Amino acid sequence: MQQYPGLNAFAANYRIISNVKYTNSAYAFTAACQQDLQMAEIPVFQFAIFYNTPLEFSDCAPMTVNGRVHCNTNIDVGTISSCSLTFNYMVTAAGTITNPPMAGYAKSSWTGPITYNGTPAPGYGTGEPILTLPVGTNNTAAAVREIINPPPNGESPTNPISSQRYYNKAFMRITINDPVAGTGTNACTSSNCSVQITIKGSMYDGSPTNIYLGTNVNLGTNLNWASTGISNWLSTNLTFYDQREGRTNHVTQIDVGKLGTWIGLTNTGAATNVWCSSKWTSTTPFNGIIYVDDNRTTNAQYMNGVRLVNGQFITNGFYTFGFTLATQNPLYVLGYFNCPTSTNIGQTNTTGWVRPASLVCDAITILSPAWATGGYDANSLSGPGVSYSSRPAIDDTVNAAIIAGNVLSTDSSASGFSGGVHNLTRLLENWSGDTLTLNTSIIVLYNSVQAAKQFQMPTAYYSPPTRHFSFDLNYTSSTGLPPGTPLVNRMIRGTWCNPQPATTNWAYTNDFVAR
Repeated sequence: MQQYPGLNAFAANYRIISNVKYTNSAYAFTAACQQDLQMAEIPVFQFAIFYNTPLEFSDCAPMTVNGRVHCNTNIDVGTISSCSLTFNYMVTAAGTITNPPMAGYAKSSWTGPITYNGTPAPGYGTGEPILTLPVGTNNTAAAVREIINPPPNGESPTNPISSQRYYNKAFMRITINDPVAGTGTNACTSSNCSVQITIKGSMYDGSPTNIYLGTNVNLGTNLNWASTGISNWLSTNLTFYDQREGRTNHVTQIDVGKLGTWIGLTNTGAATNVWCSSKWTSTTPFNGIIYVDDNRTTNAQYMNGVRLVNGQFITNGFYTFGFTLATQNPLYVLGYFNCPTSTNIGQTNTTGWVRPASLVCDAITILSPAWATGGYDANSLSGPGVSYSSRPAIDDTVNAAIIAGNVLSTDSSASGFSGGVHNLTRLLENWSGDTLTLNTSIIVLYNSVQAAKQFQMPTAYYSPPTRHFSFDLNYTSSTGLPPGTPLVNRMIRGTWCNPQPATTNWAYTNDFVAR
């Protein structure tokens, strides 16, 4: 992989040999041409930063990027004098790398140092090939977003997008809908929705196990929350206010630690998890991927969101391959996530982190541990009347790869800015004097659709933390990749030559060297 130093790919080599004969001559000229090709699939989390949409470092905090960076369009790198931007690995763009006016700053304001230390020199490349996901005929943001959407009715498993959908990859699927007539008092513990949990043993399991919560004769056998133990880890009747979006969330909340316990329940005199044990065994274990689809009716005042809590430890034996949460909804991560030892908190050291994780969503917001201890759900529900300053954050650490949508810049003004790569992880608290540590791979493949309000500068709904963002080098190993990691495709041309005419099997020399 000479064009992509620092990356490891799954690759297949092909040799194409073409023979021709000129028959309109007494001499019967013959010739042959040979071309070597490599079809490479690169795990997207091997990039520290990968954008399918414009990538903006504009107005960024001081940042050092210790991994590969690629953008399928243009990269903006302007920074102010007090903020340095350093790339220690190769930076590539299918378009240009420039520093146009942005975020209310004139081009003349970008006086901060920008350093490219990647090899080969000069450490960056423009006009590079686009890296695509195998989702069909195009890789527009709308087309690629399909990886987080449920499939339309009747979609064939052989459709290119089908195998890329997290909906299909997930061995556990949680679907929340509006109440159905006759759901009764057991639906969602407060009669505000109906829930279906689907347990699968393979991607296209033809006979999945379905758990229906509530009494709905159209769905078959139904259960209540108490008898299943699901109420220990799943709730759907919580609300809080998202000040950036200006709407109240109906929240599907998952307690990650308690879910791991529920998955492994056996008949010990307490509860028995017959649903998971009928599908997941030591030979066909849970693949670690959960898909959540909250379809409750929304309007100008309400939206749906998914929130993860108690996610500090995902070392539970039933997260054998790690943990991936995917949803077409906005996602909120509350408190420490995937940092099982004290050496993982506030550090870029992930040696104690033994299971990889990824978070895949419409938009991602990080809520510090203070959100729970300070009762900020209730505080936030006062809406615009309560300033974010009444919600002081505390230091937080999140160790997970991220695929999320972005709200694009509309113009070069402060009010039209996307927020840049450093604000992809949204915030709703007063982080002044606090530190957010993020060991991650930051991937933007599509636009935010459900949480689509434009970014606003600090003091509108948050104040910025000290950011310690670092690429997690575990992702450069195949064993360190989170479950369901998408692969981007690239055809790489190798050597060509003129073999002897009538050749059909020329001696092979490997021209593709990963470096």
